[in-house]
Amino acid sequence: WTLIDQPSKVCTSSFTCAFDDCYFPELVAPGNVSDAMFTDTAGALGRHEESLSLPARVVHPESIGDVVASLRWAFGNKFPVTVKTSGNHYTGAGTLRGSLNINTRNLPAYSDTSITDCSESAGAGDSIIGRACRLALARNKTGVVRVAGGEVWDLL
Repeated sequence: WTLIDQPSKVCTSSFTCAFDDCYFPELVAPGNVSDAMFTDTAGALGRHEESLSLPARVVHPESIGDVVASLRWAFGNKFPVTVKTSGNHYTGAGTLRGSLNINTRNLPAYSDTSITDCSESAGAGDSIIGRACRLALARNKTGVVRVAGGEVWDLL
């Protein structure tokens, strides 16, 4: 979890998910990592570089415009795109080998200022909040929260 705030912001919920299919080649048995990995992590990574499943590039957009520019670049350069916020994706889908990883962690957060109590009047109109409130009320919920790409559960 502490890897989120490191410069690359590429982290996985377990070390093994930096590799294809979340499988570290030096596993002695499922769930047991060899002692060599703990004493020589860099060496272990080097010995299995061909198995690493990490993005070729990582971008940290701070606005929707940055996301659009990143997608245009990726499509124009035929890069697959992966997206992640916190780094926790057990199957490694957010760290596809050779991809452009769009890490949404630096996008604006709205949740502390956008909690809406959905009274009948809040559900009126065709605004985004109005539509969200109508859906909430139809599901017997009393409010909505606007959440953006840079937010993680422990901050809500």
